[in-house]
This record gives sequence, C-alpha cells and structure tokens, in this order.
Amino acid sequence: MRSFLFLFLLIFPFIGEAQTIIMSDGRSSQCGGKFYDAGGPNNDYGNNVQLTYTICPDNPGQSLRVQFTQFNVEDGNDYLYVYDGPDASGNAVGGLTGNNLPSNITASPNNSSGCITFVFSADSTIELSGWEADISCVTGCQTINSQLDSASPAPNSDGNIQVCVGETISLQGSGVFENSGAGATYQWDLGDGRTINGQSASFSYDTPGAYLVNLDIRGPNTTTDPEGCKNTNRINQIIQVGSDPDFTGTEAAETAICLGNSTVINGVVEGVKVEGECTPPVSGTTFLPDGTGETYFTSITVDCFDSDQKLENVNQLTEICLNIEHAWADDLDITIISPDGKRAKLFVSRSFDSEVYLGSPNDQDRDNPCGQTGPGTGANYCFTMAATKLLKDASFVTAGCPANNSIAPGNYLPVDSFASLIGSPLNGEWTLSITDNLEQDDGYLFEFNMAFDPNIVPAELSFTPTIFSESWDADPTITSTSGTNITVTPTAVGQKCYTYRPVDSFGCEFTKEVCIDVYPQVTATEPTPYEICDVVSSTIETSMSAVDFDLRLKDSEILGGQNPSITKVEYYLTYNDAEQAMNPLPTIYTNTSSPQTIYARVENTANVNALCYEITELILIVNQIPGELLPEEERICVDLNGTETAIDPTLDTALSPMNYTFEWSLDGVVIPFQSNSSIIANQAGIYEVLVTDRLSGCTVTDTTNVVESSPPNLTASLVTDAFADNNIIEATATGLGDYEYSLNDGPFQPSGRFQRVPAGLNVITANDINGCGTASVTIRVLNYPRFFTPNNDGSNDTWNVKGILNQPTALITIFDRYGKLLKQIRPSGQGWDGTFNGTDLPSADYWFSIEFNEPGSGESKNFKAHFSLIR
Repeated sequence: MRSFLFLFLLIFPFIGEAQTIIMSDGRSSQCGGKFYDAGGPNNDYGNNVQLTYTICPDNPGQSLRVQFTQFNVEDGNDYLYVYDGPDASGNAVGGLTGNNLPSNITASPNNSSGCITFVFSADSTIELSGWEADISCVTGCQTINSQLDSASPAPNSDGNIQVCVGETISLQGSGVFENSGAGATYQWDLGDGRTINGQSASFSYDTPGAYLVNLDIRGPNTTTDPEGCKNTNRINQIIQVGSDPDFTGTEAAETAICLGNSTVINGVVEGVKVEGECTPPVSGTTFLPDGTGETYFTSITVDCFDSDQKLENVNQLTEICLNIEHAWADDLDITIISPDGKRAKLFVSRSFDSEVYLGSPNDQDRDNPCGQTGPGTGANYCFTMAATKLLKDASFVTAGCPANNSIAPGNYLPVDSFASLIGSPLNGEWTLSITDNLEQDDGYLFEFNMAFDPNIVPAELSFTPTIFSESWDADPTITSTSGTNITVTPTAVGQKCYTYRPVDSFGCEFTKEVCIDVYPQVTATEPTPYEICDVVSSTIETSMSAVDFDLRLKDSEILGGQNPSITKVEYYLTYNDAEQAMNPLPTIYTNTSSPQTIYARVENTANVNALCYEITELILIVNQIPGELLPEEERICVDLNGTETAIDPTLDTALSPMNYTFEWSLDGVVIPFQSNSSIIANQAGIYEVLVTDRLSGCTVTDTTNVVESSPPNLTASLVTDAFADNNIIEATATGLGDYEYSLNDGPFQPSGRFQRVPAGLNVITANDINGCGTASVTIRVLNYPRFFTPNNDGSNDTWNVKGILNQPTALITIFDRYGKLLKQIRPSGQGWDGTFNGTDLPSADYWFSIEFNEPGSGESKNFKAHFSLIR
C-alpha cells in the first residue's frame, strides 16, 4: 500500500498529555497519546465500519502531527481517508489501504485549525489488525521577510535589472525577522535551477530570458519544517537577460563580386522579444505502471507572481494539459492540487463501459499481441473551462497496438470546476495526481503543463530590447555610407568581411559579420576576324556560303594568356544571350551570314556564380575562292609519227591577275617564269595551277591532264557477202586519239560498225574527236535493186547490178519467169530498160543471174535472184 499525498514528513517528540484514541465517531484536542483502529491495541477492527474522528492540537498556533507505527487493513477494500481540516469537508490528503507503513501526516500551514480528520471505511469481509499511531503537535514559525539591499547593475525605473548574456550581476540581501535572525541561513534562488548560499551572490546567465531571483531565508526552528522555518515573502527580483538581435536583412546585395566592382551591404537589426514563462512544463517520460490504488505525482513550480497573489476566478487558470498514453483510461483518477492543497478532479475512473485508450499505447498487458515494448505515442488532452464537454463524452479515434478506440485529443471540461481552486496562491507547487485503480494496464506521462491568463502574468517577464545605436566598423574599402547601408569596393582577391556593430538598450553590444567573395577579374581580348576559305565554282557565287567554324580555335586568342584551367570561353548568338549566359552556341557552329558577328563571354570558372565575365565580339567571315578552273583533260595533236601538227592548247583560269597570283606546275615540278592566269600546254602531262586570293590569302589548286592525240589510221571491210539482205561494214581506226565514224558523210558515231549499207561505192570516215585529223576509205557493196520503174521520169528507169563496176566483164542475164532469155548486160552498161526487142514488157517479176568475183575473197560465184518491173 502507498499513500497518495503526504503534507509533511516529520519525526518530532510528543507535546501534551498521553491520551489513547480508539477509532470511533468523535473528536478530541490533544498533543500526545496513541491513535488506534476501532479494535484498539489488542483486537482487529470489525466489518461494515464507517467512522469519522477529528484530532485537534491543544493550543492555537499549533499543528497536529500523526506518526504511524503499524498499519494493516484490507488492501483495496478498506480505507482510512485523511482530511486536512477540522472535518471531512477539508482538503482530502488521500486514502490509506494495504499494509505499507504510511509516512507522517502533519496539518498544513494553510490549515489554521491545525486539526486532522480521519474517516475509516471497512467492507463486510476480512478483519485485520488495523493501525497504531503516535500523536504530537508542532509549533509554527516566526514571520521572516527577505529583502534586496543592493544590486549591480542597479534596477531600472521599473525595478528590473537588465543585463547581457554573460554579464556579472552582484546582489546583497538580508532578512526582517519577527523575533530573531540568529542562526538563520540564506540562499539565493537564481530562477534557473541554480542557487548560491549566503547573503551576497555574484553570477551571470548564459541564456536570454526573464529570471525571478529570490532570497530564501530559513530560521533555526525545525518543528514544522525539518529544514527550518522559511521566509513567507518573495522579492521576485526580475533580471532581464537580453536576447541576441535579429540581423535578418543584414546582407550584401551581391555575395560574390569581381575585383574592382562594388556592392551595397545593408545593415538591418531588430530586437528579439523574450517570452517569459510562469509555468515551465514538466517534460520527460514518467512510467505509470499497473497498480491498485497507486498514485503518481508530478509538480510544476510557479514563482512569478506576487507573494500574496491568489487565483481569483476560474478564467485566470486557462488550461491544464497532459501529453499521455495509457492502455485503460477508465481506471485512472486525475486530479490537480494547488499549492495550498485545494483539489479539482480533471477525470474520474469508471467513466466508460469498455476498454478505451488515451493516446496510442503499446498494450503489453494482454499477452503483448503486438510484441511492442516501451512507451507508445502520447496525445494532448487539455482541461479548460472554455471547453464544452467532459472527457467521458469525447469521441474516439483508432490508435494504439493492438488498434482500439482511443479518446480523441482536444480540449475538455474538468470534472470539478476550477472554482474549487479559487483562493489558492498562484505561486508554489501545482501538483498533478494520477491514481491507477486496476491492474493489467500501464501507460506513460510525457508532459504536464498549465497556463494562466496572460493578463495576470507579470508583464516584465516578456520584453524586447531596443536598438540604441548601430554602425559599421571602419574600413578603407567602404567607399560611401547611407544610413546603415554601405557601399564597398574590395581591393584584393579573396574573402573580404565587414563588421556591423549595434548596441541595444541593455547596453549589450553585438556584431554581425558580412563577407563577400572577391574573384579575379577576367578580360576578353577582341580577336581577329575568324576567316574560312570556301572553294566554289569557277565563277564567284553571289549567294552566302555556310561553313562550319570550330569556335574553340579562337579560345586562346580571346583568353589572351589567362589560365584556361580557371577561365572559360563560351560563344553566343546575341549580346543579350552572352550577358545572361544562356543558349550557348555549339563548338562547331555553322554561320548564317557573312560577315556575321557573334559574342564570346569569358568567365572565371572558380566562381560558381559566374559573376566575373567580359564579353567581346567575334566576326565570322567566309571568303569564297573559285575552284573549278581547268578542264579535266586537254589534247595536243600529233601526226601518226608523234610530231605536233597543230597549235598547242591554252590552259586558262579566266581569273584576273590583279586579284589573284598563279603558280603552274607540270607533273609536280613548278614551271619557272609562269605566273600568268593562263599557260600554253606544249607537252603532255599533269598541269597544276596554285591560285592565291591577294586579299584574303585563300588558296586553291586545280589540275588538268594534257594528253597527245593523232589522226586515225583507218581500215574498213565488208563483213557480209555480196547480195546480202543486210550489208555490214566494220571500220577500225587506230592511233593516239579518240575516234568517231561516219558513213557516206552521215553523222558520226562512236562505233565503226555500219549496217544496211547501200549497194555501190560507200565512203567510211574516221575523225579524231579532239580535232587532230580525219581519214577515209571506200568500200564497194554488190547488190541489186528489188524493183525499177521504166517510165522515163529520170528515176529508176533502168535496172542493173550495183557496186560491181570494178568487174566490167561480169555477165548479167535477165529472164522472164518462164526462163525465156530477155537481155544480157554488163555492169558498166546502161542497164535494162524493161523492153524486149523494142517492146515494153509488162509489170511482172523477172529473174537474173550473174557471174562475179566475191569482193571480199575474190572467189568466182554465180548468183541468181528476181526483181520487179513496175509500170
């Protein structure tokens, strides 16, 4: 068994007569004796007991004290309830159960009666030995008031001491005693957890804030307090420790610049408000294990109000908040206890009909189904008179492991109105009491905090230092100042820093350093025009030439000796693109006009912001030069013996010597003294001319092959027999030239083969296509007309075999179709006129035979065929 709350834990001698009290309904005044349960010193207490007894001290100004020497009642069923006052309406101290020996119980200093009331409740089962306790009284303390005698720095007109972080503060204090200060001890409470013993103290603070400093004095009387009677007042000396100001906006317009450039640095500073706390939250994880009536306490110390300031209405206590998780909310009683023992229930057990969580616990008490250990996740539950419903009326969310209904976080009404706390001193220990009434559940309290109406919190706890003065440290590179803004022009590469120095109303000096990265300046040397020669046709083109420019070839010239490892060149189509460093041109760039201006930007690559750059123009020029100057081939005419027979050809570039220079070579050897635009080729070989544009320096070479050509050596033959249906002649020309062939002055053809050659004498001509001569031969072709028309019109009036004049003895015999001899003629004669013995023969087919020598072979042959006479 453990008690819920004990007001004072003391061991003191008895005062007054020894009188034995056996628990019953009644009251007595005494400062000594024994206090027993209803069974007295020798018997167990009975069942179904409900008794109330009040014990008061003998004399005014005393307080009753009860020290238990034995305690044994039925755990969880029988209770001895203790009330700090003359009856059961006083503040409940707690309920005692089980067999653990309770601590001493003493009436609180705020209990003017000094009485303690006991209420014993026993059920109908199990009678145990009960308790035994010693009764005594203690004498109250004299009035002690602490006071501040001197301070350095001295308080301002508002009574506050204002210092900087780390600044030393010296305080001297004393006490005013109702009786005597002999044996008193002094301790300074610095308001941040530190204390200094003695009437004087020197200290400083490392953290901005508002600190309430008090001098705690204890007298030698330890009857009510084992540490000695304490002063009843608080000096609450406020020490305001200034905060670092806000330098937001104190910055350079450009954090990186090039050497020789300037930038503006703005100086901006604002004081930062310090928010003081009257009720610092209790943080950290507090385990709430299984228990049957076990009570756990945690407290917030409030010390920022005036010593006699009390809670006057419910609105002054705005909220009490817990961050908690628990596996069974319904077995908890949660109570707030004020510094003078007043209580308000925030939540009471048995408010729900089923298992409900607080927060998101890891429920480990039911065979640990999730296998989780340690704390779960807390949820925030605030109790405030501004809420509209109690915690028992809350809605649920799903949370925890295993998942279950959990009370939704939010604001809730307390079970007891905060009105039950009215009259409580604001300063002191505000204690949260949590009682776990059932086994097989646990939880964790992560934070407990409370808040008072800001209107009653001392305004001095929140403050904002103001800026008293501000300036920049002197520096020769500061070229001008305008208010708190400076213009700077650093004179060296590297980092250059400037110090801004404000002083606040507390006399605290601060500095803010602003640094600028200064990078080496770069230069962009204007390059010579980038010219490329473009070989075009023999006549200068009027259209623009588009060629590929390798822009990297100009890098070195533009850098002008600057280190390429820390500088780079990029090229852009427009100046704006170069200025903005956007849309760089590719390394291989094709021009769009000639001349064309593009822009080169040189940057310092050591600066990621690319602030240091310079831009220059680069002119792209395409110089056209003719390239097709000479024919692929030229000819020199020679006779069949190789002797030149005609004027040598002239190789002419058709270019002006005023604009170009010329150098001629033959078979790779420069021809001396030949620098004109043309040359006479007087021998075969490869002629080359090197042409240089006098203005642009562009060069081009062209070559021609000069070859010898001669007249043809012509032969021809009839490759078909006489009287063939298709007479074919084949002619062959040999020599140094290229030849073409013609039949009977007809058109020339590349082949020397002629078909369907007419009968008679035919002339075959071969011609050198390069104009170096011709040759002709004649070929006789034997054949006969297939018909004739002897009508005296001058055309085909007679019939004879053709191409056989060179065989005058050849005999031609003509028959009719019946074989009758009509006429015999010779090739050299007039031919047959279509008559027989002077009479015209009719139109019909007639036959002939001829004896002749084959022209090609000279073989004697006889040929017979027929022809038509047409009238």
